Amino acid sequence: MSTKIKVMNYLVKVSYKPRCGRYLFPASFPNLNLSMFFSRNLIYLLIVSCFGCQYEQLSPVSDCSSSNLALSVVGDIQGANCGVSNGGFQVEATGGDGVYEYAIDDSFQTSGQFSNLSAGTYEVMVSDGNNCTSTVLVSIQNVDGINISLDVDDTGCGSTNGSIIVNATGGETPYTYSLNDASAVSSNTFNNLAAGEYTITATDNVGCVITQTVTLTTGVSYNATIDNIISSNCATSNCHGGNVSPNLSSLSNIQQNAGRIKAQTGSGSMPPSGKLSQTQIDAIACWVDDGAQNN
Repeated sequence: MSTKIKVMNYLVKVSYKPRCGRYLFPASFPNLNLSMFFSRNLIYLLIVSCFGCQYEQLSPVSDCSSSNLALSVVGDIQGANCGVSNGGFQVEATGGDGVYEYAIDDSFQTSGQFSNLSAGTYEVMVSDGNNCTSTVLVSIQNVDGINISLDVDDTGCGSTNGSIIVNATGGETPYTYSLNDASAVSSNTFNNLAAGEYTITATDNVGCVITQTVTLTTGVSYNATIDNIISSNCATSNCHGGNVSPNLSSLSNIQQNAGRIKAQTGSGSMPPSGKLSQTQIDAIACWVDDGAQNN
């Protein structure tokens, strides 16, 4: 049996043999522990269930740092009527290798055409033959009701000072707003938010609904902060600067090993010469949680 899991910037195909009965993956395993192992630029997962049953996969992931895979919308986006799932769009992938597979909500298909969708924002993913991925956000508008746009202020590392302002147009006033399915309120501003993904739902006076998902980041910069921490403490000549694998002297290698770097700096096992300051450890964790971007 197999499935696909997105780990950092990779889509990993996981093969496993249930030893304790028949299960659906991953729905039957809400409390899995996933451990990542690295060897010669290959990533492996050891998946251990909370029941003690073990599931192993040893399928390597390709190095996607030099991939030109890109995903874009082609043609017009079809809007949806309020309360009706009759919207749609088509996406197209270029620059990758092999057969493309497209997905919304991890349900993959070979066609880039998506239909029968309600108004809202969708993250579409494409995976190529090397399991490299690319994503694009597509917004389907209500053609006869409320629509929204968002003004976002990101939060700092370890703080909760992010905010989202919802700008609603169309439909029939007054509007109400909800954050992550909480009770609807009349205020269009949400403050004191930590970094993470949020879903905004806006409803007009006749019950027309629109949703949009947005991610608040910590804003930690690789170029301004992380590069110096790694190069000064980890990518040295007697460590991960060439003599010890993995080599962390390039951004692509750092991104591929971002989860490992976060875990080992957080535990104090990296660098071996001495633990980083808590500020440096927090900065690495925030940058990794933001998606290990080239920023």
